[in-house]
Amino acid sequence: MLIIFVIMTLLCLLLIYLLIRQTLGIQHMTHSLTYINHHHTNANVTLPVNSRALANLANEINVNLDRTNLLTRQQVLNEQEIRAVMTNLSHDIKTPLAVASGYTQLLQQEVTSLDANKLAKVATSLATVSDYLKTLMDFSLLNEKRISLKPERLNISDLLQTNILSFYDMFTQRQLEPKLTIQPDLILLTDKALFNRALQNLISNMAKYANSVASISAQTDENGHLVLTFVNDTSDSFNIEDIKRFNTKNPKTGTGLGLSITKSILEQLGGTFTVAHDHTKNRFSVTVVFNPAITVLDD
Repeated sequence: MLIIFVIMTLLCLLLIYLLIRQTLGIQHMTHSLTYINHHHTNANVTLPVNSRALANLANEINVNLDRTNLLTRQQVLNEQEIRAVMTNLSHDIKTPLAVASGYTQLLQQEVTSLDANKLAKVATSLATVSDYLKTLMDFSLLNEKRISLKPERLNISDLLQTNILSFYDMFTQRQLEPKLTIQPDLILLTDKALFNRALQNLISNMAKYANSVASISAQTDENGHLVLTFVNDTSDSFNIEDIKRFNTKNPKTGTGLGLSITKSILEQLGGTFTVAHDHTKNRFSVTVVFNPAITVLDD
Protein backbone atom coordinates (compact mmCIF):
# COMPACT_ATOMS: atom_id res chain seq x y z
CA MET A 1 0.00 0.00 0.00
CA LEU A 2 2.83 2.34 0.85
CA ILE A 3 4.51 1.58 -2.47
CA ILE A 4 1.33 2.48 -4.37
CA PHE A 5 1.06 5.73 -2.44
CA VAL A 6 4.67 6.62 -3.23
CA ILE A 7 4.18 5.80 -6.91
CA MET A 8 1.00 7.90 -7.10
CA THR A 9 2.75 10.76 -5.33
CA LEU A 10 5.67 10.61 -7.77
CA LEU A 11 3.27 10.54 -10.73
CA CYS A 12 1.42 13.56 -9.38
CA LEU A 13 4.69 15.44 -8.89
CA LEU A 14 5.76 14.50 -12.42
CA LEU A 15 2.47 15.73 -13.85
CA ILE A 16 2.76 18.96 -11.88
CA TYR A 17 6.32 19.41 -13.16
CA LEU A 18 5.27 18.80 -16.77
CA LEU A 19 2.31 21.16 -16.37
CA ILE A 20 4.57 23.88 -14.96
CA ARG A 21 7.00 23.41 -17.88
CA GLN A 22 4.15 23.66 -20.40
CA THR A 23 2.77 26.73 -18.66
CA LEU A 24 6.18 28.42 -18.59
CA GLY A 25 6.65 27.59 -22.27
CA ILE A 26 3.27 29.03 -23.22
CA GLN A 27 3.89 32.17 -21.15
CA HIS A 28 7.27 32.66 -22.82
CA MET A 29 5.73 32.24 -26.28
CA THR A 30 2.99 34.71 -25.37
CA HIS A 31 5.53 37.32 -24.25
CA SER A 32 7.55 36.74 -27.43
CA LEU A 33 4.47 37.20 -29.64
CA THR A 34 3.42 40.32 -27.74
CA TYR A 35 6.85 41.87 -28.29
CA ILE A 36 6.91 40.88 -31.98
CA ASN A 37 3.42 42.29 -32.58
CA HIS A 38 4.32 45.67 -31.07
CA HIS A 39 7.77 46.14 -32.58
CA HIS A 40 9.29 46.18 -36.04
CA THR A 41 11.43 43.07 -35.79
CA ASN A 42 12.27 39.89 -37.65
CA ALA A 43 12.56 37.92 -34.41
CA ASN A 44 10.97 34.49 -34.06
CA VAL A 45 9.23 32.79 -31.17
CA THR A 46 11.62 30.80 -28.97
CA LEU A 47 11.16 28.21 -26.21
CA PRO A 48 12.96 28.10 -22.83
CA VAL A 49 12.03 24.42 -22.31
CA ASN A 50 12.19 21.23 -24.35
CA SER A 51 8.70 20.23 -25.40
CA ARG A 52 7.93 18.53 -28.69
CA ALA A 53 4.31 19.75 -28.72
CA LEU A 54 5.24 23.36 -27.96
CA ALA A 55 8.19 23.18 -30.36
CA ASN A 56 5.83 22.15 -33.18
CA LEU A 57 3.49 25.01 -32.26
CA ALA A 58 6.37 27.49 -32.16
CA ASN A 59 7.61 26.29 -35.57
CA GLU A 60 4.18 26.83 -37.15
CA ILE A 61 3.93 30.29 -35.58
CA ASN A 62 7.38 31.17 -36.92
CA VAL A 63 6.39 30.01 -40.41
CA ASN A 64 3.45 32.42 -40.31
CA LEU A 65 5.67 35.21 -38.97
CA ASP A 66 8.17 34.68 -41.79
CA ARG A 67 5.39 34.78 -44.37
CA THR A 68 3.96 37.95 -42.84
CA ASN A 69 7.38 39.64 -42.84
CA LEU A 70 7.91 38.63 -46.46
CA LEU A 71 4.52 40.04 -47.48
CA THR A 72 5.22 43.25 -45.55
CA ARG A 73 8.57 43.73 -47.30
CA GLN A 74 6.94 43.05 -50.65
CA GLN A 75 4.19 45.58 -49.91
CA VAL A 76 6.78 48.23 -49.02
CA LEU A 77 8.63 47.57 -52.29
CA ASN A 78 5.37 47.75 -54.26
CA GLU A 79 4.43 51.05 -52.62
CA GLN A 80 7.87 52.47 -53.37
CA GLU A 81 7.52 51.44 -57.02
CA ILE A 82 4.06 53.02 -57.22
CA ARG A 83 5.35 56.27 -55.69
CA ALA A 84 8.26 56.31 -58.13
CA VAL A 85 5.92 55.78 -61.09
CA MET A 86 3.56 58.52 -59.88
CA THR A 87 6.42 60.97 -59.34
CA ASN A 88 7.95 60.28 -62.75
CA LEU A 89 4.55 60.41 -64.44
CA SER A 90 3.73 63.73 -62.79
CA HIS A 91 6.97 65.32 -63.97
CA ASP A 92 6.66 63.81 -67.45
CA ILE A 93 3.17 65.25 -67.89
CA LYS A 94 3.90 68.64 -66.32
CA THR A 95 6.12 70.03 -69.10
CA PRO A 96 3.97 69.16 -72.16
CA LEU A 97 0.88 70.29 -70.26
CA ALA A 98 2.46 73.68 -69.59
CA VAL A 99 3.47 73.97 -73.26
CA ALA A 100 -0.05 73.10 -74.44
CA SER A 101 -1.55 75.64 -72.05
CA GLY A 102 0.86 78.31 -73.30
CA TYR A 103 0.02 77.69 -76.96
CA THR A 104 -3.69 77.74 -76.13
CA GLN A 105 -3.33 81.16 -74.52
CA LEU A 106 -1.50 82.46 -77.59
CA LEU A 107 -4.18 81.11 -79.93
CA GLN A 108 -6.94 82.67 -77.84
CA GLN A 109 -5.46 86.10 -78.62
CA GLU A 110 -5.66 85.57 -82.39
CA VAL A 111 -8.77 83.51 -83.18
CA THR A 112 -12.28 84.54 -84.18
CA SER A 113 -15.17 84.52 -81.74
CA LEU A 114 -16.43 81.23 -83.22
CA ASP A 115 -13.16 79.44 -82.52
CA ALA A 116 -12.73 81.25 -79.22
CA ASN A 117 -15.44 79.12 -77.62
CA LYS A 118 -13.70 75.95 -78.72
CA LEU A 119 -10.38 77.18 -77.40
CA ALA A 120 -12.01 78.18 -74.14
CA LYS A 121 -13.19 74.60 -73.72
CA VAL A 122 -9.68 73.37 -74.50
CA ALA A 123 -8.22 75.77 -71.93
CA THR A 124 -10.76 74.61 -69.32
CA SER A 125 -9.91 70.97 -70.00
CA LEU A 126 -6.19 71.69 -69.72
CA ALA A 127 -6.77 73.52 -66.44
CA THR A 128 -8.72 70.52 -65.13
CA VAL A 129 -5.92 68.15 -66.10
CA SER A 130 -3.46 70.53 -64.44
CA ASP A 131 -5.49 70.38 -61.22
CA TYR A 132 -5.49 66.59 -61.32
CA LEU A 133 -1.73 66.66 -61.88
CA LYS A 134 -1.23 68.89 -58.84
CA THR A 135 -3.37 66.49 -56.83
CA LEU A 136 -1.23 63.59 -58.01
CA MET A 137 1.94 65.46 -57.02
CA ASP A 138 0.42 66.26 -53.61
CA PHE A 139 -0.30 62.57 -53.11
CA SER A 140 3.29 61.74 -54.05
CA LEU A 141 4.58 64.42 -51.66
CA LEU A 142 2.39 63.08 -48.87
CA ASN A 143 3.74 59.56 -49.28
CA GLU A 144 7.32 60.82 -49.33
CA LYS A 145 6.76 62.86 -46.18
CA ARG A 146 5.29 59.86 -44.39
CA ILE A 147 8.81 58.52 -44.52
CA SER A 148 10.51 61.67 -43.24
CA LEU A 149 8.84 64.79 -41.85
CA LYS A 150 10.92 67.91 -41.22
CA PRO A 151 9.24 69.93 -38.46
CA GLU A 152 10.20 73.57 -37.92
CA ARG A 153 8.73 76.58 -36.16
CA LEU A 154 6.41 78.38 -38.56
CA ASN A 155 4.66 81.70 -38.23
CA ILE A 156 1.29 80.49 -39.48
CA SER A 157 -0.13 84.02 -39.57
CA ASP A 158 2.54 85.23 -41.99
CA LEU A 159 2.45 82.03 -44.05
CA LEU A 160 -1.32 82.25 -44.43
CA GLN A 161 -1.24 85.90 -45.52
CA THR A 162 1.53 85.17 -48.03
CA ASN A 163 -0.49 82.36 -49.57
CA ILE A 164 -3.65 84.46 -49.71
CA LEU A 165 -1.71 87.21 -51.49
CA SER A 166 -0.46 84.72 -54.09
CA PHE A 167 -4.09 84.04 -55.06
CA TYR A 168 -4.99 87.75 -55.23
CA ASP A 169 -5.40 87.69 -59.03
CA MET A 170 -7.77 84.72 -58.87
CA PHE A 171 -9.92 86.43 -56.25
CA THR A 172 -9.90 89.69 -58.25
CA GLN A 173 -10.93 87.97 -61.48
CA ARG A 174 -13.94 86.51 -59.69
CA GLN A 175 -14.69 89.83 -57.97
CA LEU A 176 -14.13 88.32 -54.55
CA GLU A 177 -12.64 90.08 -51.56
CA PRO A 178 -11.87 87.57 -48.81
CA LYS A 179 -12.75 88.59 -45.29
CA LEU A 180 -9.66 87.91 -43.19
CA THR A 181 -9.51 87.43 -39.42
CA ILE A 182 -5.93 86.45 -38.69
CA GLN A 183 -4.47 86.59 -35.20
CA PRO A 184 -0.83 87.76 -35.44
CA ASP A 185 2.19 85.58 -34.68
CA LEU A 186 0.52 82.19 -34.47
CA ILE A 187 3.36 79.67 -34.14
CA LEU A 188 3.20 75.97 -34.97
CA LEU A 189 5.91 73.32 -35.10
CA THR A 190 5.23 71.44 -38.33
CA ASP A 191 6.57 70.42 -41.75
CA LYS A 192 6.63 73.56 -43.91
CA ALA A 193 6.35 71.87 -47.32
CA LEU A 194 3.29 69.84 -46.40
CA PHE A 195 1.54 72.54 -44.39
CA ASN A 196 2.13 75.15 -47.08
CA ARG A 197 0.72 72.82 -49.75
CA ALA A 198 -2.38 72.17 -47.66
CA LEU A 199 -2.97 75.92 -47.27
CA GLN A 200 -2.55 76.44 -51.01
CA ASN A 201 -5.10 73.72 -51.74
CA LEU A 202 -7.69 75.20 -49.37
CA ILE A 203 -7.24 78.78 -50.58
CA SER A 204 -7.22 77.70 -54.23
CA ASN A 205 -10.42 75.75 -53.67
CA MET A 206 -12.05 78.87 -52.23
CA ALA A 207 -10.79 81.15 -55.03
CA LYS A 208 -12.15 78.80 -57.69
CA TYR A 209 -15.54 77.90 -56.30
CA ALA A 210 -16.70 80.73 -54.02
CA ASN A 211 -19.65 82.64 -55.44
CA SER A 212 -19.80 85.88 -53.44
CA VAL A 213 -18.64 85.00 -49.91
CA ALA A 214 -15.11 84.04 -48.87
CA SER A 215 -13.74 84.29 -45.36
CA ILE A 216 -10.58 82.95 -43.76
CA SER A 217 -9.76 83.03 -40.06
CA ALA A 218 -6.82 81.88 -37.98
CA GLN A 219 -6.87 82.18 -34.21
CA THR A 220 -6.49 80.27 -30.96
CA ASP A 221 -9.46 79.00 -28.99
CA GLU A 222 -9.95 78.96 -25.22
CA ASN A 223 -7.93 75.73 -24.98
CA GLY A 224 -4.95 77.17 -26.83
CA HIS A 225 -5.64 75.19 -29.99
CA LEU A 226 -4.83 76.75 -33.35
CA VAL A 227 -8.06 76.93 -35.38
CA LEU A 228 -8.10 77.67 -39.12
CA THR A 229 -11.49 78.20 -40.77
CA PHE A 230 -12.26 78.55 -44.48
CA VAL A 231 -15.84 79.50 -45.39
CA ASN A 232 -17.32 80.21 -48.81
CA ASP A 233 -20.68 80.06 -50.51
CA THR A 234 -21.14 78.19 -53.75
CA SER A 235 -23.69 78.12 -56.53
CA ASP A 236 -23.43 74.33 -56.67
CA SER A 237 -25.48 72.02 -54.49
CA PHE A 238 -23.92 68.88 -53.09
CA ASN A 239 -24.51 66.19 -50.51
CA ILE A 240 -22.67 66.74 -47.22
CA GLU A 241 -22.28 62.98 -46.76
CA ASP A 242 -20.44 62.83 -50.08
CA ILE A 243 -18.17 65.61 -48.87
CA LYS A 244 -17.45 63.82 -45.59
CA ARG A 245 -16.54 60.69 -47.53
CA PHE A 246 -14.62 62.86 -50.04
CA ASN A 247 -16.22 60.75 -52.76
CA THR A 248 -18.34 63.26 -54.68
CA LYS A 249 -18.83 62.48 -58.35
CA ASN A 250 -19.12 66.14 -59.33
CA PRO A 251 -15.58 67.55 -59.73
CA LYS A 252 -16.89 71.10 -60.12
CA THR A 253 -17.80 71.28 -56.45
CA GLY A 254 -14.14 71.44 -55.56
CA THR A 255 -14.41 68.49 -53.22
CA GLY A 256 -13.28 64.95 -53.92
CA LEU A 257 -9.73 63.75 -54.27
CA GLY A 258 -8.12 67.17 -53.74
CA LEU A 259 -9.78 67.68 -50.35
CA SER A 260 -9.18 64.05 -49.46
CA ILE A 261 -5.44 64.47 -49.92
CA THR A 262 -5.48 67.82 -48.11
CA LYS A 263 -7.24 66.09 -45.22
CA SER A 264 -4.61 63.33 -45.23
CA ILE A 265 -1.80 65.91 -45.25
CA LEU A 266 -3.18 67.85 -42.28
CA GLU A 267 -3.94 64.71 -40.30
CA GLN A 268 -0.42 63.49 -41.02
CA LEU A 269 0.77 66.72 -39.39
CA GLY A 270 -1.31 66.06 -36.28
CA GLY A 271 -4.34 68.23 -37.06
CA THR A 272 -8.05 67.48 -37.28
CA PHE A 273 -10.00 68.28 -40.45
CA THR A 274 -13.78 68.70 -40.59
CA VAL A 275 -16.20 69.94 -43.23
CA ALA A 276 -19.72 71.30 -42.94
CA HIS A 277 -22.44 72.61 -45.23
CA ASP A 278 -25.17 75.08 -44.27
CA HIS A 279 -27.99 74.29 -46.70
CA THR A 280 -29.99 77.40 -45.79
CA LYS A 281 -27.16 79.78 -46.75
CA ASN A 282 -25.39 77.34 -49.09
CA ARG A 283 -22.15 77.86 -47.18
CA PHE A 284 -19.33 75.34 -47.32
CA SER A 285 -16.76 75.41 -44.50
CA VAL A 286 -13.54 73.64 -43.65
CA THR A 287 -12.17 73.75 -40.10
CA VAL A 288 -8.64 72.68 -39.21
CA VAL A 289 -7.54 72.40 -35.57
CA PHE A 290 -3.99 71.97 -34.25
CA ASN A 291 -2.62 71.71 -30.76
CA PRO A 292 0.43 74.02 -30.83
CA ALA A 293 2.02 71.90 -28.11
CA ILE A 294 2.11 68.88 -30.41
CA THR A 295 5.49 68.20 -31.96
CA VAL A 296 5.39 66.56 -35.36
CA LEU A 297 7.57 63.47 -35.27
CA ASP A 298 8.77 61.08 -37.94
CA ASP A 299 6.94 57.76 -38.15
